Amino acid sequence: ITACATMIGIAIIVALGGMSTSLIGMMDSVTKRSLGSDYLFMPPSVAVWNSDVGAGPEFTRRLQAIPGVGDISTFRFASSMVGSQAVSLLGINPATFPKVSGVNFQQGNDSAYQVLSSGRNTIVNGAFLQSTKTRVGDSVNLLTPTGVESYEIVAQGTDLLNAKITTAFISQANMAMDFGKTEDIFIQMNLKPGVKTAGVDSQIKTVAADYPQFTLYTGKAYIDQMLQLVNMVFVGMYFLLAFLALPSLIAMLNTLAISVIERTREIGMLRAVGATRQQVSRMITAEALLLAAVGTAFGLLSGLYLGYVFVKALGAMFPVNYSLPYVGIILAIAFGLGFGALAAIIPTRQASRLQVVEALRYE
Repeated sequence: ITACATMIGIAIIVALGGMSTSLIGMMDSVTKRSLGSDYLFMPPSVAVWNSDVGAGPEFTRRLQAIPGVGDISTFRFASSMVGSQAVSLLGINPATFPKVSGVNFQQGNDSAYQVLSSGRNTIVNGAFLQSTKTRVGDSVNLLTPTGVESYEIVAQGTDLLNAKITTAFISQANMAMDFGKTEDIFIQMNLKPGVKTAGVDSQIKTVAADYPQFTLYTGKAYIDQMLQLVNMVFVGMYFLLAFLALPSLIAMLNTLAISVIERTREIGMLRAVGATRQQVSRMITAEALLLAAVGTAFGLLSGLYLGYVFVKALGAMFPVNYSLPYVGIILAIAFGLGFGALAAIIPTRQASRLQVVEALRYE
């Protein structure tokens, strides 16, 4: 029971270590790729785009007219169906989208953007492939206001905002032709090389003030905020781990204390034939470390397996690779053996202070 309690704590440490190393690295990469532009014009609702009020092309034309403004990329939204599965469609400009933002490809590469410009083609995320039971290279029938149109899946890619939603990216030309949508619901903008935000910030805010449906952010500030939230989540999980690990310490302490009581006469006999207090103390400590080592060994194996399974499951939606948590393994070993040594303190003192005569008389 004691070894199992220790094993649970160790498994959680290693699993969290493997997950946090991989997920934080993934979040950093995906966030910077998806939201790494100089400016973001965010609507009130992200991913659930149909509740947002967009803006016409005049907004981006006014932004483009500001001296120092470079490339601008926008999302346009339409709802569709593939069979009975609801799908979110995002219209992008294949020429400017990769210059300002982008998706993290799991199948395909940046050449897929240009393919969107030729015919009815689409880039889909992992949620789309899973929910529609399709693969890259298949054709899917998208329901449009004028009927069903066939689109070919040319790549699989994920962006941060739509990772959990069944999403397909098509060209804005196809979005206008098949769905009649020309409103921009999310805008990203870069400045020209060498231009500082301080020089154009006031002009950008003046234009943005006429479109209160958007909230203006700088890309760096928004990314820092997102990564801070991710780190806070993992900090909370580690605090939860500390709370869950406490029972293993209590269980080990209780087991060792009972063991000392049950072997009182045995310890008295050892003392009677010449065993010193230090030898008795080392015996109890060794027993505690052995129990902790068993739990630590099984916990390491369980934690590595759980972390690997969780990360691979997330790999269906995000481009994330498993990273062996070397730091987590070292911390787990130190945690497990440290708990064993800590739990042995009171029973060790109890055993070493037994009086020989009283111990031999103990029933």
